Amino acid sequence: MDKQINPILILQRLDTAWSKFIVLIMTVLFAFTFCLGIGSIFLNEIQHKIVGIILIIFAPFCYFHLVAIQKIICFDNFLIVKYPFWQSKFYYDDIRYYHYSIMKLDDYFTIYSKKRKFFLMRVIFISFSIFDEAEIKKLENLLDNKGIHCYPHFRLLSIIILLCIIIYCVTNKL
Repeated sequence: MDKQINPILILQRLDTAWSKFIVLIMTVLFAFTFCLGIGSIFLNEIQHKIVGIILIIFAPFCYFHLVAIQKIICFDNFLIVKYPFWQSKFYYDDIRYYHYSIMKLDDYFTIYSKKRKFFLMRVIFISFSIFDEAEIKKLENLLDNKGIHCYPHFRLLSIIILLCIIIYCVTNKL
């Protein structure tokens, strides 16, 4: 039985205007993506219908995993991520690595698990706009102390991919 008596670290959501703005923008993007999926289903070609179904299926997963984390509670052997309707338990032995992700609207501290089968269920996206950066650093130190290390090449790889996309768009005048 797992002892959940004393948490080592608790990450609470920030209650600032910027974090609420980020959540609002992501909610609008989710609603737009969902409506785009519904609209694509009503088009005539089968490719549009398939894309619409994929958007309708994956938009809620992306929304809840990017924006809807309420709290992260770290214990001795595991951490619990609380979402609005459920919670996920990640054992430190099952966590593969972590890294920093650069996205257009926000930067994320991303933790990957080895045991989960479905991609979005094995990743924890912790937003720097929604959580305190000092607490994220404490979580990073905790993961380092547990033997889980940063995979540094993801940041470099994402910058290279972003530069390639920009060069492609400039050369093709998109």
